[in-house]
Amino acid sequence: MSYYKFGYHWSIDVMNGLGLSIEAASSRATWFVDEEGLGCCAFSGIVIQLACFVICIGNPVDIEEIK
Repeated sequence: MSYYKFGYHWSIDVMNGLGLSIEAASSRATWFVDEEGLGCCAFSGIVIQLACFVICIGNPVDIEEIK
């Protein structure tokens, strides 16, 4: 599930595993679907991994902007 609020993209996903982790990501790979089909971009933001859930808060970034 994902939505856009407060200027950031928010997503909550289920993961197989247990643990606790907080990550400040600047180039995490992200897949998306738009009018042209399936694509890939980088994700810049915060990733919080809780027991069985991954919460991502941030925005997608073009791969060219990272180089």
